[in-house]
Amino acid sequence: MIQITFQAAFDPFHALFRFFRIIEITKGLDSLTVDQIRILDFYLLYPFRSGEIKLFSKHRKYKRVASDFNHLKPYGELPDSFVLFGRMQSIQIAALDTLVANGYLDASAYGHKGIKPTGKMAPPEVLARINELNVEQSILVELVKVLASDYSIYGRDGLKARTGLLEYRYDTV
Repeated sequence: MIQITFQAAFDPFHALFRFFRIIEITKGLDSLTVDQIRILDFYLLYPFRSGEIKLFSKHRKYKRVASDFNHLKPYGELPDSFVLFGRMQSIQIAALDTLVANGYLDASAYGHKGIKPTGKMAPPEVLARINELNVEQSILVELVKVLASDYSIYGRDGLKARTGLLEYRYDTV
């Protein structure tokens, strides 16, 4: 039997929408690195996997996010987080390139300096849906904002190490 299923992780348009959400959530923060926004995107898409993050003790209240969003687990089995995150990379980069090409992200900062929004707003229909989802998933939005603001990306205590999604041992700190 052949099954046709939709997997949001491999849909570039869904990735664009998630990145618009992250831009809204992280407004007012410094620019993010490409790896940082990719990790935030992963947990925005798979909040039930946020229990795998080694959080600082002051952020332990966010451990419940995994169980709060357990209902979003797909019916079928997914690969482990590290493998799934690696497979998502090409789609995420394509979505970021599209945001840069359309003027939503600063082209001069993209890549080596990070991700910096230009201030160009998403279409009103998209913003309305983003605001609706962000209110509906407020605890997840809080977690994403905390991960973006309170956790460095690099080093032994950084987001790469605490999530296990990327190699951190060779980072220059």
